[in-house]
Amino acid sequence: ARSPPGPGPPPTAGRHHPGGGATSAVVPPRDGPVRTEGAAAEPAEGAAAVPAARRAFDTGPWPRLAPADRGRVLLRLAELLRARPDATDEELIGEFDPL
Repeated sequence: ARSPPGPGPPPTAGRHHPGGGATSAVVPPRDGPVRTEGAAAEPAEGAAAVPAARRAFDTGPWPRLAPADRGRVLLRLAELLRARPDATDEELIGEFDPL
């Protein structure tokens, strides 16, 4: 299992890069309390992340998986989300304002 993001900068192309050390508050728009602090990416890090993500998607395992295998992955994800409904609901509700 992956550990939650730490105080370091976000990874790009699977590698961590030294950042400027700045952090950014993670604040859900619905109710506003700061949930955590995360590393803030510099503009260049953000610009590098987009093509890295595209390459990872295009050349990684997902586009080569058979539809049945993709289905198994998504069913496992659903199983994991259902195993922690309170945490999942809290995160989703915290991210969206009510309509």
